[in-house]
Amino acid sequence: MKRKKIQKKNDESRLVLGVCWYTPEEFIKMKQTAIDGNNFEDTYEEWRQFADKTMKDLKRQGANPSKVYVKTEDFRWWCEKNNLSTDGPARTRYVAEILKSENNSKITSSE
Repeated sequence: MKRKKIQKKNDESRLVLGVCWYTPEEFIKMKQTAIDGNNFEDTYEEWRQFADKTMKDLKRQGANPSKVYVKTEDFRWWCEKNNLSTDGPARTRYVAEILKSENNSKITSSE
């Protein structure tokens, strides 16, 4: 029996998912100030291992994960403006808005 060669989808055709990404300093700030900071990993190194694994898992599942660097003060300001708690669901919405804004900028600049 002849096997069919499976074509991999290129990154542009896969679902883009934003993943919160932190510098070591921002990780500490977010852990200290987020309402759910006690749910974060104990150290940046532990978080980084978890985040790297998440990126690999998402790729394996066919998504196109994109690191979105989050600055704690910007996130807190955005939550305040949108009357949201500084928690995981808010971080998810924040990252989605950043990706949407970046994609809109790319579309506008290429027209």
